[in-house]
Order: sequence, then structure tokens, then C-alpha cells
Amino acid sequence: MKKRFVLIFVFAFMYSFTSIAYASTAKRLAGETKYDTSALIVQDGWQQSDYALLAFGENYPDALSAVPLAKKYDAPILLTSGNSLPTVTKETLIRLQVKNVFIIGGTAVIPSSIDTELQGMKISVTRVAGRDRYDTAIKIAEQFPSPTEIMIVTGEDYPDALSIGPIAALKQTPIILVPKDYLPASVQAYLSTNKINKSYVVGDSTIISDNLVDQFPGSERIVVGVDKYERNINVNTEFDHLFSSKDFCLTTGEGYADALTGAAYAAKKELPIVLVNDNPPLITRQFTVDKLNQYNDGVPYVFGGSVVVPDSVVEYLLTLPDTDQTNKPSAPTNLVATPISSSQITIQWDQISDADYYHIYYTLHDPNSFLYSFINSDGSKLQCKWFPQSSAQLNDIEANTTVYFKVTSVKDGVESNYSNVASALTFP
Repeated sequence: MKKRFVLIFVFAFMYSFTSIAYASTAKRLAGETKYDTSALIVQDGWQQSDYALLAFGENYPDALSAVPLAKKYDAPILLTSGNSLPTVTKETLIRLQVKNVFIIGGTAVIPSSIDTELQGMKISVTRVAGRDRYDTAIKIAEQFPSPTEIMIVTGEDYPDALSIGPIAALKQTPIILVPKDYLPASVQAYLSTNKINKSYVVGDSTIISDNLVDQFPGSERIVVGVDKYERNINVNTEFDHLFSSKDFCLTTGEGYADALTGAAYAAKKELPIVLVNDNPPLITRQFTVDKLNQYNDGVPYVFGGSVVVPDSVVEYLLTLPDTDQTNKPSAPTNLVATPISSSQITIQWDQISDADYYHIYYTLHDPNSFLYSFINSDGSKLQCKWFPQSSAQLNDIEANTTVYFKVTSVKDGVESNYSNVASALTFP
């Protein structure tokens, strides 16, 4: 596995997070049932589409890898169940003038009567299915010729796959499902027949074992987290550069159906999808507030009704303070960078009494070019960009390398001006 820079926190600093104003109006896409909600999401995202994907709405395994395929064909994902299409799904296919449908999953899940019904609507049907969820994911991956990168997620739960779905879709990278500690035969065969040079792995060794990860070429764990919500924010932070829009999507992490159709919608609009529950963790609020602080006219799209994503949760995640310049916290001062070995640099600055947390930026290039990237918490791209400490240590840097740093403080979602720039050269 590829190593990442590792940042070690040095000083403890407790912080709180409050807010004082409601900054943005959410657009809620919700129907009476999951099938209605799916249709409303699609209606908002597509006026017409030659293609659509059809997934089983009552369980998650088969369709976990479907979002990149939806993006490839600019296709929405609709839901079905039973022996016939839900009325709202059928009406949506007609409205979009769909000519081709990919059915994701075998006939044990979506019966052949659905094929017959679609063909009766003059729609061409392609069924993408394998022996199990892992094989089905490979069948979807095979729709992408000559891939060089893949995303690896657990097939034993759905949130990680949904979190990575819009990102994999934008990169047109297949999503491969695996169990915790063995490599299915279909995945082995796929690896042997494709020249993969990069494998991104979502989750730590409690989700996907080190032994399994080492079997993937160019493997690199990109995010970990204490739960699915932290992993969701970490993966969005890791790939934030892919999202071209100022908006984002909110959906429940406690259910599958809304998030699946929503992930295809997010991919089309180039948005991150944020998973929530009734009590979102601080890291989720920090992400959404930071987004809205950067783009005051951003639109959060909420998938599902208030039963699944309560209004109180939406308001909590969208609350912003007054962003007047006079409301900014103090910028950090006296930033100092010190090399301590050929691969380690420590940074330290004066603690800001009114800061909730800090952002740390770094670059290996011209400090005047402003090509700084966030340091998030596992190295060059650390998993969390919210630092409660006023000191840190960066590890696994190449020898004889100059690194430039700057730091900001954040209070109630408002980011300060930059600190002074500090630099250090690792030992030869």
C-alpha cells in the first residue's frame, strides 16, 4: 500500500461549534414512497434521457456499483419491486422517452416479467447481473473498457459505496465490492485481465483487511473514520476538487433507496452527497457550513421527506453566521515550521482563543502561487481538515524537500485571513 504523509497532533485544545443565522434555503425532493421520491429526483435532474438504470428498491447489494454506469450514459436510476413496474416509475420512463434500460441484478431480484413489460413499452433491455453482489459489480465494471483505476468498497453494507458513487462516476472509475477478508473469484479474474495501476480503498482494516488490500495493484486507503458518517465526509473532502458546483446533496444514511437515485443525481450535477441521521456529527456540520460559507448562494438538495431527513437536521446543517468581514476570527500568528528529520516537519502557531478549529494548507511549490491544498488527517491529504490543535507534525515527506505552510482559524463557520507563510526543508 502506498504511504501517505501522516500528521500527528501535538497539543490538545477543546472547541465548540455554534451558529447564529439561517443562510440557505434547501430544495427538498420527496414523495410519499421511496418510488415517488426516486421519480421526483429524476424529474428534477433529467428532462429527457435515452437511457435509464433500473434497480431493486427493497434491498441494496446489486446496485451499489451502478452510479458510474449511470453517469456514463447520462442516465437516471429508477426503482422497481414486485412483478411489475411501480406506476410512477413507468410514468417517468415514458416522460423521459427512454429507449434503453439497464436492469441491475438477476431475475431472483427483478423478475423477467419486468423485462417483458419494458419491451412492451418499446424499450430495449440489457440485464447486468452476476451470481452474487460481487460478481454483479464486476459485470458493471466490465462496461468500462481498459480501466486503469478502481474504487474498492465493502459489499457488506451500502453507505461507503453511496459516498464514493458520485466521485467514481465523475472519474468514470469502476466500483468493486469485496467482503472483509477474501477476494472473490470474479474479482481475481477481473484484476488478471485488466491493467489496473491504482486501487483506492474506502475504510480501514476493520472493514477491509490489510491482507485483502495488498492484493490490489497500487492500493491506497483513502479514508477511514469511526463510522459511515465520518467516512462520508472524509471521502468528500479527499475528492473535493472534482465537484464543480457550489451545491451539495443531503440524504439519509439509514436507508438505501433515496441515496441510490440521489447519488446518480449528484454525479450528474457534480455534487457531493452527504449522509445524515437524526443527530449529525460535528464533522458533517463542519463540511456543510464550510461549503455554504464559501458559496453563500449554494443550494442544498434534500432527498426524502422530513421523516427520513428531519427539518431540524437540515436547519442545523445549513446554519451560517453573518459573514461580514468584521465577524472574522483572528488569523493565526507566529507560524513556525521546523524540520526534525529527513522525513518530518513540525508546525506550530499561537493559539487563537476564539477559534473553534484550524485549517492547515501546504504546498511543495512556489508559495506565491497559492496552489495550497488542505492537509486532511492522514498525511498529504489528511482525512479531516478540522484541526482542534495549534501544533502538528507532518511525516513521510521525501528527504531534502521544502514544504510551505499557512494556517487559518475558523469560528462559527467563518474562516480567518491567512497566517504568515512558514517553510522548512527536510534533512538530506
